[in-house]
Amino acid sequence: MPIYSSFLHRLDVISWRIFRFQLTKKDGTTRLSHVVCLKDSSYQEAWAEISPFPGRSKETMDEALLQLIAVLQGKKTSHLYPSVSFALATALKQLRFPSIPICALLSGSKQEMIQQALLTKHKGFSSVKVKISQLSLEDAFTVLDQLRKMFSLRVDANQRFSFQEAMYFFGQFPSLAFDFIEEPTWETSRLADFSHPFGLDETLEKTPDFMFESLINCKAIVVKPMIQGFFTTKKLMKRLEKKRIKLIFSSCYESGLGLMQIVHLAIQTKLYPLGLDTQSLFTEDILTPFPIFASPICSCPFPAQIQTHLLQEIYHG
Repeated sequence: MPIYSSFLHRLDVISWRIFRFQLTKKDGTTRLSHVVCLKDSSYQEAWAEISPFPGRSKETMDEALLQLIAVLQGKKTSHLYPSVSFALATALKQLRFPSIPICALLSGSKQEMIQQALLTKHKGFSSVKVKISQLSLEDAFTVLDQLRKMFSLRVDANQRFSFQEAMYFFGQFPSLAFDFIEEPTWETSRLADFSHPFGLDETLEKTPDFMFESLINCKAIVVKPMIQGFFTTKKLMKRLEKKRIKLIFSSCYESGLGLMQIVHLAIQTKLYPLGLDTQSLFTEDILTPFPIFASPICSCPFPAQIQTHLLQEIYHG
Protein backbone atom coordinates (compact mmCIF):
# COMPACT_ATOMS: atom_id res chain seq x y z
CA MET A 1 0.00 0.00 0.00
CA PRO A 2 1.47 3.38 -0.96
CA ILE A 3 2.75 5.50 1.90
CA TYR A 4 1.70 9.13 1.59
CA SER A 5 2.86 12.42 3.04
CA SER A 6 1.26 15.65 1.84
CA PHE A 7 4.73 17.22 1.60
CA LEU A 8 6.27 14.48 -0.57
CA HIS A 9 5.52 12.57 -3.71
CA ARG A 10 3.73 9.26 -3.33
CA LEU A 11 6.18 6.53 -2.34
CA ASP A 12 5.22 3.09 -3.58
CA VAL A 13 6.68 1.31 -0.56
CA ILE A 14 5.70 -2.19 0.53
CA SER A 15 8.27 -2.55 3.32
CA TRP A 16 10.98 -0.56 5.08
CA ARG A 17 13.86 -0.99 7.48
CA ILE A 18 15.79 1.53 9.57
CA PHE A 19 19.38 0.92 10.61
CA ARG A 20 21.78 2.57 13.04
CA PHE A 21 25.50 2.93 12.33
CA GLN A 22 28.48 4.72 13.80
CA LEU A 23 31.56 5.94 11.94
CA THR A 24 34.90 6.81 13.52
CA LYS A 25 36.83 9.93 12.61
CA LYS A 26 40.60 10.08 12.40
CA ASP A 27 40.66 12.21 15.56
CA GLY A 28 38.96 9.39 17.49
CA THR A 29 35.50 10.97 17.75
CA THR A 30 32.44 9.26 16.30
CA ARG A 31 29.34 10.20 14.29
CA LEU A 32 26.11 8.32 15.05
CA SER A 33 23.76 8.16 12.07
CA HIS A 34 20.85 6.22 10.61
CA VAL A 35 19.79 4.97 7.19
CA VAL A 36 16.44 3.87 5.86
CA CYS A 37 15.94 1.20 3.20
CA LEU A 38 12.67 1.43 1.27
CA LYS A 39 11.47 -1.50 -0.86
CA ASP A 40 8.86 -0.82 -3.55
CA SER A 41 6.36 -3.12 -5.24
CA SER A 42 8.99 -4.03 -7.85
CA TYR A 43 11.24 -5.18 -4.98
CA GLN A 44 13.75 -2.45 -5.73
CA GLU A 45 15.53 -0.93 -2.75
CA ALA A 46 16.14 2.79 -2.22
CA TRP A 47 18.55 3.96 0.48
CA ALA A 48 18.83 7.27 2.33
CA GLU A 49 20.67 8.66 5.34
CA ILE A 50 19.00 10.56 8.20
CA SER A 51 21.63 12.41 10.23
CA PRO A 52 20.59 15.57 12.09
CA PHE A 53 23.73 17.44 13.09
CA PRO A 54 23.95 18.14 16.86
CA GLY A 55 24.13 21.86 17.57
CA ARG A 56 23.01 22.90 14.09
CA SER A 57 19.92 20.88 13.15
CA LYS A 58 16.50 21.97 14.41
CA GLU A 59 15.57 18.39 15.29
CA THR A 60 17.29 15.77 17.40
CA MET A 61 18.03 12.28 16.11
CA ASP A 62 15.20 10.82 18.23
CA GLU A 63 12.72 13.38 16.90
CA ALA A 64 13.74 12.64 13.31
CA LEU A 65 13.41 8.87 13.79
CA LEU A 66 10.00 9.11 15.44
CA GLN A 67 8.68 11.28 12.61
CA LEU A 68 10.22 9.07 9.93
CA ILE A 69 8.55 5.99 11.43
CA ALA A 70 5.21 7.81 11.66
CA VAL A 71 5.38 8.85 7.99
CA LEU A 72 6.38 5.34 6.91
CA GLN A 73 3.41 3.98 8.85
CA GLY A 74 1.12 6.20 6.78
CA LYS A 75 0.46 8.94 9.32
CA LYS A 76 0.07 12.46 7.96
CA THR A 77 2.08 15.38 9.27
CA SER A 78 1.82 19.10 8.60
CA HIS A 79 5.57 19.61 8.78
CA LEU A 80 8.57 17.42 8.06
CA TYR A 81 11.86 17.87 9.86
CA PRO A 82 14.67 18.90 7.46
CA SER A 83 16.63 15.64 7.74
CA VAL A 84 13.46 13.58 7.18
CA SER A 85 12.38 15.54 4.11
CA PHE A 86 15.90 15.32 2.69
CA ALA A 87 16.05 11.56 3.24
CA LEU A 88 12.65 10.70 1.79
CA ALA A 89 12.99 13.04 -1.20
CA THR A 90 16.48 11.83 -2.19
CA ALA A 91 16.41 8.09 -1.42
CA LEU A 92 18.66 6.45 -4.01
CA LYS A 93 18.07 3.26 -5.97
CA GLN A 94 21.34 3.60 -7.87
CA LEU A 95 24.39 4.48 -5.76
CA ARG A 96 26.31 6.19 -8.54
CA PHE A 97 26.90 9.71 -9.88
CA PRO A 98 28.65 11.48 -12.80
CA SER A 99 31.85 13.55 -12.60
CA ILE A 100 31.68 16.41 -10.10
CA PRO A 101 34.25 18.96 -8.81
CA ILE A 102 35.26 18.82 -5.14
CA CYS A 103 36.55 21.52 -2.79
CA ALA A 104 39.10 20.14 -0.32
CA LEU A 105 38.69 20.90 3.39
CA LEU A 106 41.63 21.87 5.60
CA SER A 107 41.25 22.00 9.38
CA GLY A 108 43.28 21.69 12.57
CA SER A 109 46.29 23.66 13.77
CA LYS A 110 48.43 25.98 11.64
CA GLN A 111 51.06 23.29 11.16
CA GLU A 112 48.47 20.62 10.33
CA MET A 113 46.75 22.78 7.73
CA ILE A 114 49.99 23.74 6.01
CA GLN A 115 50.96 20.05 5.85
CA GLN A 116 47.50 19.15 4.53
CA ALA A 117 47.79 21.93 1.95
CA LEU A 118 50.96 20.44 0.47
CA LEU A 119 49.32 17.02 0.13
CA THR A 120 46.16 18.60 -1.28
CA LYS A 121 48.18 20.50 -3.87
CA HIS A 122 49.97 17.27 -4.82
CA LYS A 123 46.58 15.60 -5.40
CA GLY A 124 45.69 18.34 -7.87
CA PHE A 125 43.06 20.29 -5.93
CA SER A 126 42.61 23.92 -6.95
CA SER A 127 39.64 24.78 -4.69
CA VAL A 128 40.17 24.61 -0.92
CA LYS A 129 38.16 25.61 2.15
CA VAL A 130 39.90 26.64 5.38
CA LYS A 131 38.22 26.93 8.77
CA ILE A 132 39.91 29.59 10.92
CA SER A 133 37.65 29.98 13.96
CA GLN A 134 39.88 27.66 16.02
CA LEU A 135 43.11 29.54 15.20
CA SER A 136 44.74 32.53 16.85
CA LEU A 137 44.63 35.66 14.69
CA GLU A 138 48.36 35.38 14.06
CA ASP A 139 48.11 31.75 12.94
CA ALA A 140 45.01 32.47 10.85
CA PHE A 141 46.84 35.26 9.03
CA THR A 142 49.86 33.02 8.36
CA VAL A 143 47.72 30.18 7.01
CA LEU A 144 45.61 32.40 4.76
CA ASP A 145 48.59 34.35 3.46
CA GLN A 146 50.35 31.15 2.42
CA LEU A 147 47.36 29.25 1.06
CA ARG A 148 45.84 32.08 -0.98
CA LYS A 149 48.91 31.86 -3.22
CA MET A 150 48.33 28.12 -3.77
CA PHE A 151 44.56 27.73 -4.19
CA SER A 152 41.25 29.34 -4.96
CA LEU A 153 40.52 29.77 -1.27
CA ARG A 154 37.25 29.73 0.63
CA VAL A 155 37.64 31.01 4.19
CA ASP A 156 35.11 29.95 6.83
CA ALA A 157 35.07 32.39 9.75
CA ASN A 158 31.89 30.92 11.34
CA GLN A 159 30.73 34.41 12.43
CA ARG A 160 33.77 34.68 14.69
CA PHE A 161 34.23 38.43 14.28
CA SER A 162 32.35 41.61 15.00
CA PHE A 163 31.99 43.76 11.88
CA GLN A 164 34.91 46.00 12.85
CA GLU A 165 37.11 43.00 13.70
CA ALA A 166 36.28 41.35 10.36
CA MET A 167 37.03 44.56 8.46
CA TYR A 168 40.37 44.91 10.22
CA PHE A 169 41.47 41.28 9.90
CA PHE A 170 40.47 40.73 6.27
CA GLY A 171 41.54 44.27 5.38
CA GLN A 172 45.10 42.97 5.62
CA PHE A 173 44.46 41.07 2.37
CA PRO A 174 43.63 42.31 -1.15
CA SER A 175 39.91 42.41 -1.91
CA LEU A 176 40.20 39.51 -4.37
CA ALA A 177 42.56 37.38 -2.27
CA PHE A 178 39.87 34.74 -1.67
CA ASP A 179 37.08 33.05 -3.59
CA PHE A 180 34.83 34.19 -0.74
CA ILE A 181 34.76 34.53 3.06
CA GLU A 182 32.01 32.43 4.60
CA GLU A 183 30.15 34.16 7.44
CA PRO A 184 32.76 36.87 8.14
CA THR A 185 30.79 38.49 10.99
CA TRP A 186 27.94 37.91 13.39
CA GLU A 187 26.74 41.45 12.65
CA THR A 188 24.87 40.41 9.51
CA SER A 189 22.92 43.68 9.35
CA ARG A 190 26.19 45.40 8.36
CA LEU A 191 27.19 43.05 5.54
CA ALA A 192 26.23 45.61 2.90
CA ASP A 193 29.38 47.51 3.89
CA PHE A 194 31.74 44.53 4.05
CA SER A 195 34.83 45.03 1.91
CA HIS A 196 35.48 41.52 0.54
CA PRO A 197 33.44 38.88 -1.35
CA PHE A 198 31.53 36.81 1.21
CA GLY A 199 29.22 33.84 1.49
CA LEU A 200 26.37 32.97 3.84
CA ASP A 201 25.62 29.70 5.63
CA GLU A 202 24.41 29.88 9.25
CA THR A 203 22.66 33.19 8.53
CA LEU A 204 20.16 31.50 6.22
CA GLU A 205 19.61 28.63 8.65
CA LYS A 206 18.52 31.18 11.26
CA THR A 207 16.79 33.59 8.84
CA PRO A 208 15.70 31.74 5.65
CA ASP A 209 14.22 34.91 4.10
CA PHE A 210 17.37 36.99 4.64
CA MET A 211 17.60 39.37 1.66
CA PHE A 212 21.10 38.73 0.34
CA GLU A 213 20.44 39.45 -3.34
CA SER A 214 21.00 43.20 -2.97
CA LEU A 215 24.32 42.81 -1.15
CA ILE A 216 26.96 43.63 -3.77
CA ASN A 217 29.74 41.54 -2.24
CA CYS A 218 27.58 38.49 -1.55
CA LYS A 219 29.15 35.92 -3.89
CA ALA A 220 27.95 32.57 -2.53
CA ILE A 221 25.23 30.82 -0.57
CA VAL A 222 26.29 27.61 1.17
CA VAL A 223 23.51 25.06 1.60
CA LYS A 224 23.62 21.94 3.77
CA PRO A 225 20.58 19.88 2.71
CA MET A 226 20.70 17.60 5.77
CA ILE A 227 20.34 20.65 8.03
CA GLN A 228 18.11 22.86 5.88
CA GLY A 229 16.01 20.11 4.36
CA PHE A 230 14.81 19.27 0.87
CA PHE A 231 12.22 22.01 0.52
CA THR A 232 14.43 24.88 1.70
CA THR A 233 17.22 23.61 -0.55
CA LYS A 234 14.90 23.53 -3.57
CA LYS A 235 13.71 27.06 -2.77
CA LEU A 236 17.31 28.28 -2.72
CA MET A 237 17.98 26.50 -6.02
CA LYS A 238 15.01 28.33 -7.53
CA ARG A 239 15.89 31.63 -5.85
CA LEU A 240 19.44 31.60 -7.25
CA GLU A 241 18.51 30.38 -10.71
CA LYS A 242 20.23 32.64 -13.28
CA LYS A 243 21.64 34.82 -10.48
CA ARG A 244 25.25 36.01 -10.15
CA ILE A 245 25.49 34.37 -6.71
CA LYS A 246 26.92 30.85 -6.50
CA LEU A 247 25.01 28.07 -4.75
CA ILE A 248 27.56 25.87 -2.98
CA PHE A 249 26.41 22.46 -1.74
CA SER A 250 28.09 21.32 1.44
CA SER A 251 27.99 18.48 3.94
CA CYS A 252 27.75 18.06 7.71
CA TYR A 253 29.77 14.88 8.24
CA GLU A 254 27.42 12.45 6.52
CA SER A 255 28.50 9.05 5.28
CA GLY A 256 29.16 8.45 1.61
CA LEU A 257 25.46 7.67 1.18
CA GLY A 258 24.40 11.07 2.50
CA LEU A 259 27.04 12.72 0.31
CA MET A 260 25.61 10.95 -2.75
CA GLN A 261 22.17 12.29 -1.86
CA ILE A 262 23.65 15.80 -1.85
CA VAL A 263 25.28 15.17 -5.24
CA HIS A 264 21.96 14.16 -6.78
CA LEU A 265 20.54 17.55 -5.79
CA ALA A 266 23.63 19.51 -6.78
CA ILE A 267 23.79 18.17 -10.33
CA GLN A 268 20.41 19.80 -10.98
CA THR A 269 22.12 23.22 -10.79
CA LYS A 270 25.24 24.91 -12.13
CA LEU A 271 28.09 23.04 -10.48
CA TYR A 272 30.76 24.70 -8.39
CA PRO A 273 33.29 22.66 -6.36
CA LEU A 274 31.21 20.83 -3.76
CA GLY A 275 32.07 20.84 -0.06
CA LEU A 276 32.01 17.06 0.33
CA ASP A 277 35.59 16.43 1.41
CA THR A 278 34.42 15.71 4.97
CA GLN A 279 34.57 12.02 4.03
CA SER A 280 38.37 12.30 4.27
CA LEU A 281 38.03 12.91 8.02
CA PHE A 282 36.71 9.37 8.61
CA THR A 283 38.53 6.05 8.89
CA GLU A 284 35.64 4.07 7.38
CA ASP A 285 32.31 4.35 5.58
CA ILE A 286 29.15 2.34 5.03
CA LEU A 287 29.80 2.54 1.26
CA THR A 288 32.46 0.70 -0.65
CA PRO A 289 34.67 1.70 -2.40
CA PHE A 290 36.01 4.12 0.19
CA PRO A 291 36.86 6.94 -0.06
CA ILE A 292 34.81 8.10 -3.05
CA PHE A 293 35.17 11.87 -2.60
CA ALA A 294 38.96 12.04 -2.46
CA SER A 295 40.06 13.78 -5.66
CA PRO A 296 39.48 17.15 -7.39
CA ILE A 297 37.13 15.52 -9.89
CA CYS A 298 35.14 12.57 -8.55
CA SER A 299 32.76 10.13 -10.15
CA CYS A 300 31.13 6.83 -9.31
CA PRO A 301 30.09 5.33 -12.67
CA PHE A 302 29.57 1.85 -11.18
CA PRO A 303 27.15 1.45 -8.26
CA ALA A 304 28.71 1.60 -4.82
CA GLN A 305 27.72 -1.07 -2.32
CA ILE A 306 26.25 -0.76 1.17
CA GLN A 307 28.40 -2.51 3.76
CA THR A 308 25.50 -4.05 5.63
CA HIS A 309 27.75 -5.58 8.29
CA LEU A 310 28.26 -2.03 9.63
CA LEU A 311 24.50 -1.53 10.04
CA GLN A 312 22.32 -2.52 13.00
CA GLU A 313 18.62 -2.90 12.20
CA ILE A 314 16.48 -1.14 14.81
CA TYR A 315 13.01 -0.80 13.21
CA HIS A 316 11.10 -2.35 10.33
CA GLY A 317 7.65 -2.32 8.83
